[in-house]
Amino acid sequence: MNIAMQRRAEIALSSLDKKEQEELNRVLKKLEAFSLEEFIDSPLKKEFTSKFFNERIYVVEGNSNFKIIVSLNKGEKNCTIEDIFSCQRLESFPVLKQAA
Repeated sequence: MNIAMQRRAEIALSSLDKKEQEELNRVLKKLEAFSLEEFIDSPLKKEFTSKFFNERIYVVEGNSNFKIIVSLNKGEKNCTIEDIFSCQRLESFPVLKQAA
């Protein structure tokens, strides 16, 4: 699957310590290896909705401290890493709501 990374996600990733960067980079490599169908069926992610995104939004477990926010454009078979959040920050983020 083709993956693009928003600048804010790049900044978040580069601001982490080396160990956390390596952990998250391993997850990002797994995402790249997935086909679109494998990603949709993967237990690594949870689907969310947001009024700010037209695409499908997923939260992927990065490690025990961080989550990766992914938007998926199914028509183009690619995804965008929108941001990387600390677990605590994500829990208080009001614009994402877990899909039913």
